[in-house]
Amino acid sequence: MDAGDALFENYYIVKEKVASAKLKAKTVLQSTADMGDYYYNVGKYDFAAGYNYIKELENLYSTKFISSNLFIKGTNDQAFQVHQIVERNGLKIGIFGIVNDIPETAKEEIELKDPITVARNKINELRPQVDILIMLCRFLMNRNIEAYSNKDTK
Repeated sequence: MDAGDALFENYYIVKEKVASAKLKAKTVLQSTADMGDYYYNVGKYDFAAGYNYIKELENLYSTKFISSNLFIKGTNDQAFQVHQIVERNGLKIGIFGIVNDIPETAKEEIELKDPITVARNKINELRPQVDILIMLCRFLMNRNIEAYSNKDTK
């Protein structure tokens, strides 16, 4: 499992390094595809080559990208698989992911919904269905963390 930002080193790619950056992303996904079930939460840096590139890689490598709070802009359609429930050794394991920021360029296609609200809803939805619940969370520290920590946590 990966909590986010596995594909690229930043939320942008330097023009002269596009080919090598994309090769790195493909190499990461090929390596984990060979391992079997591997789940990626989508992070801010994963959008460096664009949403369509993530979807292209997802199809090419049968990658399991998940995100519970990323939606296609202007719709209620999830941009990625919302969660996954797997069974291992008789245990049901729920996996979901959230992120607190995406690049401005991604906001043309993707809407970021409040991660705290979505996480609470997802926990309430999945908790009765699973034995173990895993939240893959990519919170970048450059965001105003106080905005999240001051929300009602009851």
